[in-house]
Amino acid sequence: MRVAASGPQEVLVFPGGIREIGNSQRKRIHPEVRGHLMNKSQKILGAVILLLLAVSIYGFWISRDPEAAREEPSTKKSKDSNATVVDLSPLKVAQQVAKLADTPDERALAKEALHKADNEVDLTFDAAIRDALLHPPPLSAEVKEIQDRLKKGQKLLNADPGAWLSSFPSSWRRRRKASRTATSCSGAG
Repeated sequence: MRVAASGPQEVLVFPGGIREIGNSQRKRIHPEVRGHLMNKSQKILGAVILLLLAVSIYGFWISRDPEAAREEPSTKKSKDSNATVVDLSPLKVAQQVAKLADTPDERALAKEALHKADNEVDLTFDAAIRDALLHPPPLSAEVKEIQDRLKKGQKLLNADPGAWLSSFPSSWRRRRKASRTATSCSGAG
């Protein structure tokens, strides 16, 4: 077997056999893709980068603000029901800023900001309650009917405290009278 060499080549003799230096099998097989293939360390590095990218996307997905996603339905609900919603944004902002306080001075200022924001929300809530009491929503026909029945019943009760019994069937009145006598007899014996 003859090997044609294009120049001087070095040959080393090892106990396991003869090995040529400077004439690698990889270079002889695919000379056109030499430099384009990734070696093992580059593949591992690429896999690690892809893994870190996937973990960061997952972390971003998990830690996103869920209130922003729920904000639109709550605003739609309040617009549909014509309900006055108290603005809690001053308190939320103060709470977020308080988390960032590091020094004792910053903590004192954050505590003061929380207190003032809480007072502001309380005042807004009180104003909304006062407004609701001064300007109640118009009553529907069904609610007006129920309210009239309640007023009539209250007048009847105020006029004669025992009159409410006459509205019940006579069988109920007899049972009530019998239960009263039974309890008074058992209490006396």
